[in-house]
Order: sequence, then C-alpha cells, then structure tokens
Amino acid sequence: MIRKILFTLILAIISFACFANAATLTGIRSAAYPEKVRVVFDFDGQAYYGVVTTEGTLTIAFPSCEVSPKLTDNIEINDWVVKNVELKRSGDYVFASIPILYPVSFNLFPMGGPSRLVIDFGRIFNKTEHGGTITDAIEYYRVIRGGESGYTSAQV
Repeated sequence: MIRKILFTLILAIISFACFANAATLTGIRSAAYPEKVRVVFDFDGQAYYGVVTTEGTLTIAFPSCEVSPKLTDNIEINDWVVKNVELKRSGDYVFASIPILYPVSFNLFPMGGPSRLVIDFGRIFNKTEHGGTITDAIEYYRVIRGGESGYTSAQV
C-alpha cells in the first residue's frame, strides 16, 4: 500500500515537473519548396502537443503553453496549400488551427536544439468533385490536381 502511494506521488511530481515550466511559443515561420510547404513552431523550452484533424483543418493543442506577445492571433503563410495559422487561447491551452485548402498529406515531427515542432505539407494530390447531372447521359465533374509547380483545375 505504501509503495502504491509513493509510486502515485512520484508520478504526480514528475507530471507536475513536466508542465510546471511552461514553454513559450516564440515564433511561427514557414518556407515553400517545390515538393512541400514547411511550417515551424519555435519554443523556448520543451513543448508538449496533441493533434486533431478534421476535414480541411489541422489543429494542434499545446498544454501549459504561453504565447510570446510579439505573435498575433493570425499568422499569414500565403501559400496555395496553407494560407495561415490561427492561434487561440483557452485556459492553460494554446490551439493552433491550420486550414488546409486541398487534400494533401502532411508529416508532423518535433525537433530539438532549439525546441520546435515542424509540419511538412505535401503538394501532390488529386481531387474530383461531382457537380451534378446535366442530363440523363451527361455528368458534370471538377477535377483538381496538385503538383510541385501549383495546381490545375479542369471541368469535365
């Protein structure tokens, strides 16, 4: 019984120590490459995060995180895949929402020295939207294809 209480107490102390020194989000930057768009979150210490994806939006939750006063709530990326990052604060959490304009893949990974979270958004995709039936024998579709040099759209 005493071991169980001691173990629980040690876990609580470790958990508190992990979140006691809240990391501060110091910057958000981006870079465009032919094959990807990279978005980087810079921190002044160890940051913890959780990821939620919904259709068209990637949301990252940072518990026990602060935001540098120099950052605005809307950081422009201005790329055809990702336009911006929206920051929202709720209690001890900071939420970064990234609207994704096309159905591209992404890879999210942490890096150290200095602490940062990196997201690479791909540029290659195919999307077909059904626009309806024109007559009994004719269907309308919109086809969008993304590649390294941009995207093209065709009406079929």
